[in-house]
Amino acid sequence: MKASIIIPTRNRADQLSRTMKSLVELDFNTSEFEIIIVDNGSTDSTEHLSKEFINKYP
Repeated sequence: MKASIIIPTRNRADQLSRTMKSLVELDFNTSEFEIIIVDNGSTDSTEHLSKEFINKYP
């Protein structure tokens, strides 16, 4: 692994969704980087969205 992308978030599910879609569309080998989502106690669907993304792109 060559890089880590760290995304801090709180109650920003809509922005997180757009960010994650943009990241998976990048022309990079997925073994070259990891994505770390740091959720600071969101009360919206941020956690659910993060889990969906993990299941779809392990």
